[in-house]
Amino acid sequence: QVMVTNVTSLLKTVKAVEDEATRGTRALEATIEYIKQELTVFQSSEVPEKTSSPEESIRMTKGITMATAKAVAAGNSCRQEDVIATANLSRKAVADMLTACKQASYHPDVSEDVRERALRFGTECTLGYLELLEHVLLV
Repeated sequence: QVMVTNVTSLLKTVKAVEDEATRGTRALEATIEYIKQELTVFQSSEVPEKTSSPEESIRMTKGITMATAKAVAAGNSCRQEDVIATANLSRKAVADMLTACKQASYHPDVSEDVRERALRFGTECTLGYLELLEHVLLV
């Protein structure tokens, strides 16, 4: 009976350690999926309810820059806390950038040509960022 209790306790400890070791991976996988869904919405032909200035879109790139630095640091450190922080920051930074980009591209002062380019660059930026996150996942 004591041996069964000890083995059960040991298995629970191993499971807890295993869960802790995969928390960052799971958070990053969920973030990658979330960003892919946000990109699908961004690429839809649906016009945003409100518009924002092109300057606002430019301001949103700061979040992407910070998230990129955090992702690189997480890839280098391989610490679960860093990976989780990267996942959380990435989710917000990319979603904010996509929203600002789409809203700015539909601003009344923006030409059709500029709109198409802005939407294309928003997509390219997001795809590049997804590639970075998938690389961090492999490390």
